[in-house]
Amino acid sequence: MNLYYEISLFKLALSFLTRIPITINDYSEQKLNEATGYFPAVGALIGVLLALCYYFLSLAFPTPLAVTAVIAIGFLLTGGFHEDGLADVADGFGGAFEPSKKLEIMKDSRLGTYGTLALISLFAIKYQTLVASSVIPILLIGAHSISRVFATSIIGKCAYVTEDGLSKVKPVAKKLSINAEHRLWTTFIAVCLLLFVLGVTFFQLLFMIMSCFALRYVLIIWFKKHINGYTGDCLGAAQQMFEVLVYCLLLLFLD
Repeated sequence: MNLYYEISLFKLALSFLTRIPITINDYSEQKLNEATGYFPAVGALIGVLLALCYYFLSLAFPTPLAVTAVIAIGFLLTGGFHEDGLADVADGFGGAFEPSKKLEIMKDSRLGTYGTLALISLFAIKYQTLVASSVIPILLIGAHSISRVFATSIIGKCAYVTEDGLSKVKPVAKKLSINAEHRLWTTFIAVCLLLFVLGVTFFQLLFMIMSCFALRYVLIIWFKKHINGYTGDCLGAAQQMFEVLVYCLLLLFLD
């Protein structure tokens, strides 16, 4: 294993998923495909940073305010990258019947009614699950990492829908190499082991894994039905849905 190359892949993944200023000198589509294997590791890092923010904020402010601030910090840290994808998918899938028209709406930078409702619902669930939990840092780390495992794993399971040059272009990986999948699932196993050490039982982990695979199956069918494949927006929407699912399951298991 070339350590320098692996570090460069992680830096690319970090630059792609966050607003953390990192200089990338050798970007390529092939390298982005390889870097997707580190998306869950970046998610874990995001979760750790948000958990630390919550810890220090909770020393001075009540839980509801600390949680609200952490959610806002998450937007700043990622640039609302995945939330934007969720809003675009909601507007596109809800606002038209033909796949081409759905894609056209998804490329529009304006926010519509369906996207607004999706974001409000999502943020309400995030807020309520976090406020209700006594182990908020565990939820943040687990959900941000695991959600990116399953969202990324959708790549290659259905066709990538090409966007033309006039669209609101978002770079997106189009395939997962064997090495990328190895990095992806290795991180997933590591996070599951961490959750097990922190109190999630084997059968609870099994139920969570099965639930995530079930949602993944449903999303793949849903994307194929609406646009005959996926776009970067679809992966962003998937990440948000998996994140909320993991929040809810960990709240159920640990509180």
